[in-house]
Amino acid sequence: SLEHDYPNAFEGMRLEMTEAEDSVLHHKPIHWKEVIDDLIYTLNFHAELMPAEDHLVLKSLVMPFLMNVIAAMPLDSGNQLLALYDAGKLEIVSGKVTIAEAQETPGMTTINLIDDDAGSSVSYRMFIDCSGQKALELENYPFPGLITHGAVRKARAHFHNSAGAANSLTDAQQEHLFFDEGEPLYHIGGIDIDGTFRLIGADGKPNRRIHDIAFPHTSGVRPYSYGLQACSDTGAIVVKAWIEEIKTGAPLDSDPDEITQIYEKV
Repeated sequence: SLEHDYPNAFEGMRLEMTEAEDSVLHHKPIHWKEVIDDLIYTLNFHAELMPAEDHLVLKSLVMPFLMNVIAAMPLDSGNQLLALYDAGKLEIVSGKVTIAEAQETPGMTTINLIDDDAGSSVSYRMFIDCSGQKALELENYPFPGLITHGAVRKARAHFHNSAGAANSLTDAQQEHLFFDEGEPLYHIGGIDIDGTFRLIGADGKPNRRIHDIAFPHTSGVRPYSYGLQACSDTGAIVVKAWIEEIKTGAPLDSDPDEITQIYEKV
């Protein structure tokens, strides 16, 4: 994702719009994008089966690539953006943005911009932060009573090679390493849930009565949110799990095969 085919994103978009229009108007899939989308969709609902090493690859390589090359936007919206760009009303400013702590001008939002170690400040009448929300950490979970009673724990992944786990991590990754009963684990962000979004407690068992489907809470275990369809699929999985439990009269097992059967019925 550090190397782009187009130095100007708008001109690149103009070229890719031709392919996109042909795909939409003639119902012709762009196969490599479909493969990537199917892969990440499948991984998303089975991410708890991946070892920590695979989670590291997912976060460092796969997700940045996915976020840079695949986006969903109506063709009309694309044409409107290009029209605004052609009229000189739209531009892309490179750099990392943070909202300034001190907002001195009423009615304006001041941001700090860092690009290649050079910093600057810019003020706007309207500034929309659409960078997304990071995974909520356990200490910030909005239900502290559940933390106190051990009904929730932070999401984790086991290492495939636990013996050399600590030595293989960078300094930044070391901050996410922790131990449970002597076993090294990697905190993948957010809280732990099972395949039907039931909270997993400190004892490692799912809670039959409490589900959490909030993406900022569960994005470590379910790292890919694909919009309204994700909301629909998530709700359907939870409801289908309830129905299966009512039918059998017994709590659902967290066995991957059983959970996968629920997914197939959604």
